[in-house]
Amino acid sequence: MKKIVGFSLVIIFVTGLLGRPVVNQNIEKKNLIERDRQCAQLAAQKGLSHALFKFMTPRAVVLPDFGHPLHGSKALQKALIDNKEKLEDKMTWEPVFAGVSHSGEMGYTYGKKKNGNYYGTIWVKSEKGPWRVAFSQGLWAMEVKTTPPNFDLYSYGKGSPPLVETDREFSRLSVTKGSAVAFYRYISSIGVAISASGPPRDQDTYAGLAAEEKKSSGKTPRTRLNWEPLLARLAAGGDLGYTHGYYRLVSYDKEGKKQYGFGYYVSVWQIQPDGRWKFVLDGGNRAPAPMRK
Repeated sequence: MKKIVGFSLVIIFVTGLLGRPVVNQNIEKKNLIERDRQCAQLAAQKGLSHALFKFMTPRAVVLPDFGHPLHGSKALQKALIDNKEKLEDKMTWEPVFAGVSHSGEMGYTYGKKKNGNYYGTIWVKSEKGPWRVAFSQGLWAMEVKTTPPNFDLYSYGKGSPPLVETDREFSRLSVTKGSAVAFYRYISSIGVAISASGPPRDQDTYAGLAAEEKKSSGKTPRTRLNWEPLLARLAAGGDLGYTHGYYRLVSYDKEGKKQYGFGYYVSVWQIQPDGRWKFVLDGGNRAPAPMRK
């Protein structure tokens, strides 16, 4: 059955490429890295807000360090006005990795900011246009006063339901087996998970964490992390996509009392040679309360 499912996904992937040329991956990755550097240079000269407005699509999503997602340039502009006293606008960063879909209209970068923290950006472009920011996570280093976005802004793009279901399976495994075990199973060989602080975690990191998690299973209360995808987009070629939603975290203090955390996440997914989806980039933020639909 697994072989049949994998074969079917490969057929869908190849079919998705028909009618759209496959780009030169090495060249396009270099172009995307350079585009990210241009954005960083403009942020250092004129401020992050100026750079984002110039580089983002009108409906791009921006995740602040703390707060609800900002959907589109109008929401970002309002957040700048409402939170101007907290704004730390001048900053820069350096991209260290880029990935691009075979069809060449979706890609991602991640790298290191001047303060040592990491960021991740999802990019899209038309056949003739430049790369533009579709999703920004980790760059906006501020807590913003925002309300949950309108649910009408969320949708699943064409062909994305299988990707959404994979993300849900990922969440279910996190609840039943533990987050480290789940992340180890779903991270790709080139994947990284970034947070507000500390270096990115890779496949080897999660291998060690998963082993520790299995040993301690049943001995101590386990942190429980689950999430729900609300938005999904898939590249035309069917090989790269991303999901975005909110998460809930239950942890325990030294006395064994429950502590609750909420926030939002974004995961970039790439289809593997065996037809399975695994994430190549994962990141998120914290928020004051969960969204409810």
